[in-house]
Amino acid sequence: MSFIRRFTFSLVPEKEYVFKKGEIAEEIFFIVDGKASVMDDDEVTVLVTLEQSAIFGEMGVIDLNPGTRSKSIKAFQDLTLAVLTLENFKDLVSQYPNVLGKIKEKVEERKRFN
Repeated sequence: MSFIRRFTFSLVPEKEYVFKKGEIAEEIFFIVDGKASVMDDDEVTVLVTLEQSAIFGEMGVIDLNPGTRSKSIKAFQDLTLAVLTLENFKDLVSQYPNVLGKIKEKVEERKRFN
């Protein structure tokens, strides 16, 4: 299966949650269009705003097993997302092992700033 066929696409309206802290993590998200907010534990404070081409949700699946979401993500404005399921991520990693290493680097970089 080609790389792009592994993705589904999702539209999330402004102010709606993509996911909430504590939910089971089974997808990685890529922002195609729009902006998303990473919410603090109080669900009011915005920690950072993610823009087009940003990736999020990877921290929950980096071990190739479902994890839990460490933060809530909310649409700052209407979002178009490319979504990669955990199963498709596993397939992708089996074909392109360097992908896992690159994503782990991103996770470690984010952990330093959290």
